[in-house]
Amino acid sequence: MKRREFLKGSAAASLTLAAAPALKAQQGSPLITKAIPSTGEQIPVVGLGTNEFGDRGGYTNASAEDRQPILEVLKAYTDHGNALIDTAPAYSGSEKVLGELLSQLGAKDKVTLATKTFPRHTGMEQHEQTLLESHALLDMPTLDMVGIHNGTNWQELLPFLREAKQEGKVRYIGLTFSKTNQHAEMAEVMRNEPMDFVQVNYNMLDRNAENEVLSVALDKGLAVLGNIPYATGDVFSRVSGVDLPDFAKEFDCQSWGNFFLKYNVSHPAMTACVPGTTKAHHALDNLQAAMGRLPNASERKMQEDFIASL
Repeated sequence: MKRREFLKGSAAASLTLAAAPALKAQQGSPLITKAIPSTGEQIPVVGLGTNEFGDRGGYTNASAEDRQPILEVLKAYTDHGNALIDTAPAYSGSEKVLGELLSQLGAKDKVTLATKTFPRHTGMEQHEQTLLESHALLDMPTLDMVGIHNGTNWQELLPFLREAKQEGKVRYIGLTFSKTNQHAEMAEVMRNEPMDFVQVNYNMLDRNAENEVLSVALDKGLAVLGNIPYATGDVFSRVSGVDLPDFAKEFDCQSWGNFFLKYNVSHPAMTACVPGTTKAHHALDNLQAAMGRLPNASERKMQEDFIASL
């Protein structure tokens, strides 16, 4: 059961939709932020993943009318000030669509944008071309964050990205990976190679990153972006038909989506997470998780115990 199915068929749907007017009334209100350790720059703890903003979602060559839903998603995020947005050349067409829609909104100064290298490219000429294309498609002379997609060819690409950073083409460099079997290798790279951030799979049903990756990130002062925070919808399947526990209200949860995102970003090593959506009411619900306060250590344990009991 995916998130859209869960929300459609449960009481959580009314909570999610009820969050929309509350958030609309709070436009411009500050979101919870955390610092990128290498500079102290603050970014919101809940960002936006855009894997379906391109060909996969049918938006690359879509009409303005057909793009309206994702324009509303972007507006929901940028209306709250700085927005963290994650994309990649491998998300076919996503960079193009983002560049065009952010220009339409006049909101390029309201985003911290994370993109990636292209994992199937080899050789410096191809990687240099990919970086140039990202600059052009996003219409940004300096890219905020560039990660090595899936850690592919990191030995070759980290020196390349360091040079791009020195030249002012990129502000932050790092690694991205989304498979648990990559954690040990990537943790070793994190220990030995200078960088600013990593992106890793982390959610309540897959906490393997806690074993090594997150502790290394704390030790080395690296920002951490969490991907797959909803476990591709499996977290919602776990709580199907289950009421949100009363203790969740203590840290300002309004929905199960809030519950899972607040858990993710309240880990001391986590800087932010980037749930993907193409629906405005999901975007509003995700943003609600970055409001109020985050669970403390004892409340996180209560969350873990509650989910484990199901």
